[in-house]
Order: sequence, then C-alpha cells, then structure tokens
Amino acid sequence: MRSLWKWVVVLVVAGGLVVGTANEPVRGHEEVLEPAVLEAQPEAWTAVTLGVSGRRAGDFFIDVDIDVDPRDPNNPDDDNIYVVATRVEGSDFILFLYVSKDSGKTWVKYRIKTCSGIECFQPRVAVGSFTEANIVAVGWQDLTPGNLDVFVQAFCIPKSQAAEVPQLVVESALPQLRCPDKPALQPDPKQEPRDPYVEDTSPLPLIPLTDEMVNVSNSDAISGNHEIGGREWAGSWDLSINSHPNCLTNGFPLIWTIWAEDINADMLYSLSKDGQTWSAPAKLPFASGQTRFPSAYTDRNGVMYAGSTLSVSPAEVYLTASDNCGASWGPVVNLSSNPGFSDAPQVAVTDDGKVHIVWDDTTGTANVDDFYTSCTRQGNVLSCALARSIAKDGAFPTLATDGKVLYMPYRNTPGGRTAGVGFSCSTDGGATWLPAYELPGSAVASPTFVMPWGYVHFLMIKAAAAGDRVYVVWAQAGDAPTRFLNVRLAWRKGCG
Repeated sequence: MRSLWKWVVVLVVAGGLVVGTANEPVRGHEEVLEPAVLEAQPEAWTAVTLGVSGRRAGDFFIDVDIDVDPRDPNNPDDDNIYVVATRVEGSDFILFLYVSKDSGKTWVKYRIKTCSGIECFQPRVAVGSFTEANIVAVGWQDLTPGNLDVFVQAFCIPKSQAAEVPQLVVESALPQLRCPDKPALQPDPKQEPRDPYVEDTSPLPLIPLTDEMVNVSNSDAISGNHEIGGREWAGSWDLSINSHPNCLTNGFPLIWTIWAEDINADMLYSLSKDGQTWSAPAKLPFASGQTRFPSAYTDRNGVMYAGSTLSVSPAEVYLTASDNCGASWGPVVNLSSNPGFSDAPQVAVTDDGKVHIVWDDTTGTANVDDFYTSCTRQGNVLSCALARSIAKDGAFPTLATDGKVLYMPYRNTPGGRTAGVGFSCSTDGGATWLPAYELPGSAVASPTFVMPWGYVHFLMIKAAAAGDRVYVVWAQAGDAPTRFLNVRLAWRKGCG
C-alpha cells in the first residue's frame, strides 16, 4: 500500500522492538522533490520530559495523547493539562495519566490501568470543563487476540474554587456539575530518574466514576484496529467530550467515541451521558470498506465532527457532522478527491464557525505532504473548499485552535525519513500558513515501531490549544543505550 512508505524505521532496541529513521524508496512517482528547509525558533518554545524509558530491557513508551482546560482565559499560568501515555514494562502495558494544574510547571502521575498482555494501546484523553469540576475521559484499546475492544473510564476532578472565575457559557449551564463523594485515585509515586518532571505536592483529586474501564465496543469483531499491507497494525479510534448545554444530561456532558470495526467493515460510534453506561454501537454514514485513523472533534457550539480515511483505491479522507448531540449525522463529504493516498484527517473549528481540516497526502510529491481545506456548515451539511498542500514532507499532522489561531504540528519526514516535530500555524483562518520549521531538539519524534510480533505500529504527535498557548506532546527516541523513548511536551505562545 502507498500509505506504508511514509513510515520508515530501522533501529533495533531491547526486547525485540524496532524503531528508527532510515530512508526508504517511495514508489509510484517519478517526480523527486527536495526536502523542505525548516528554520528553528528555539526561543519560542519551552519543553519538559514527563517520562524517561529504556533504563532496562523491555521498557519503552508506545503512545501519547493530550487535552487542555484553559480555566481562566486571562491567566496563562493556570491551564489544566492532561497527558496520557502507554508504557511497556516487561510483559505489562501500563496506562499513565499525567496532570498539571499550572500550565506545565508541576505534575502528578496516575497509574490508570496495568494491562498484562498486549493491551492499553492507543490511549486517548478528553476533558469537559465546568466551573466546579472537570470530567476527564481516558480510554485505550485491547490488542489481545480474541478480545479486541475499546475501553473508556471517566473521572471527575473538583477544581479549586478560590482560583476560578466565570468562563465560557458552556460552564455556566445549570445544573452545575459536582463530583461524587467517592475515594480519589492515589497518585503513582514519582521515581527518579524515570520521572524527571517537577512534582505537584498538592494535586487535585481524581475521582473515578466507575471502578473499572467500561468495554464500549463489546463485540466479537476486531474493534479499533486495522491491518493494511500485511504488517501494518495500529490504533483506529478516537474520543471526545461535548460539554455544550444542549448536550448535557442532568448536568453531565456527552462523552463519545468513534472506531473502526472488523477491519474491512464500518466506522462505529457510541455515546455516554453519565460516564458510566454507553449506548449500543451505531454505524456512522461512512461507506463500508477499509477504514482507518478516525478523528472525533466537538466545537464550542456542541457540533460533533467525525473524520475518517477510507483506504481503498484511491484512498480519500471524509468528514461528517452532527448538530443534534450525535442523534443523527449529515452527508459525508470527500475532502481530498485526488489520485494520491490521503490519510488521517484532523479537525478544528474556529470561533467564526469555520471548519478546518488537515491530513497527509502523497498527491504531487515523491514523499508525503500536509494538506488543508476548510468548510462552512449549515446545520449538519458541510460545503468544503478545494484542498491544497501547506507543508512539505509532513506526515500525520494534528490540528488545534484557541478559537482564532490554527496550530499544526506534524511528523517531519525530509527525504522520507523520520525527523523531528514539524510545525506551522495560521493567524488568518487558514488563508496563509507560517513557513514550516522543526521544534528545536525534537528529533527523533514519534518514530514508527516494528513490534516484537512483527506488526508496524505508528505513534502520533498530538496537540491542544488553550488561551494563547499551544501544547504539543510526542514520544521521542533518545540516545541508546541510556534511554529509548521518552514522553516530551513542548509549548509556546501564539503563532510566531
């Protein structure tokens, strides 16, 4: 498959894992384009390492995700940041949640789940923000043969009332959300030098709404995975929270998921109105086929967007919207409609209601570029502009917005090799984009894995925006034999 050429890897590490950065030829194009020259802006970024792996054989991180609650928009130093990461330690797959209540200065780590086997893959995190509390949903998928399902657990975090001020209209809806009177999850002890973050000595309580993860997909088929080209095996699901007043149930937000079911079949979704029970999986209006890399996004008006790749020839990226809290979905639009392999769409909506989408695409390049388009919405009907390339040699872009500025971190792949975190942004609603550059000190970022059982696994770079800041998280390959894959977080103010 064409898609496989943008993920290139080759260095052997302990425990049978393969990860790396070698060149690999690209097939199907005669044109050869020079790699983009990226100009670093080191003064703009602050970076921290949350977790360090590789201190012993069979110890590495495999996935990360992030969401942010800006709390007081006028205070840049009180953002609540939530980062999930899966760490492999011997035969255990451990899902950690890192939480900062002061914009990344201090952190606390929670051990959400210890999985004995090939589980806790592709973790996701989503936050719903309210005046009195946050609802945080954490999920993962199980890769154990015969039990391939998607799991989610919801938590409630009471906020410090002294630090709170009135925020968005979504947080002032009655009734106010309050956390239940239940025991909070105890933080996982900080371990040096594995946990180099500055510890938060007075973290906010993390209260689980259920005793265990809830099986959302709960089917006999393969849920949340795909296999393409015989060796490509990666997560294929996403998670979002809708906190708009129209979508609350007894003050509780709508948590929703989207995943690929049974490899070659359908894209499904499920809803939770209380963080404890979930609706029966329902089919999204995408065509049946080889579906992969879905994305779930909720805008500030409560409109929900589901994106997906239908990776049949030609592979295209698609989008649909729901303006009634997921009760029904509008017509599916083809965003790419080109001869290349178009893949992994990511959505963000600015305050003016304009819908923005990025993805990676092999059209017109010997490698892979990041493409962009925008859509207008009437109800649940989307009308989209012609797509165009906005960053060369970029794979798996992610997209975040503070309501005005668009931020696009991505996997920089000059010459077809894995490099660092590429970055571009737009201050004019996607009309123009800053010339791309690479985050300083970010290589090798989010490399591709060849897991011990022989399948290729793709790490993603993720981003979230709050106030005037963008936060970017990724798993970064370190220097062997000291360390291999570390969880890195960087942030900056504005587009720059």
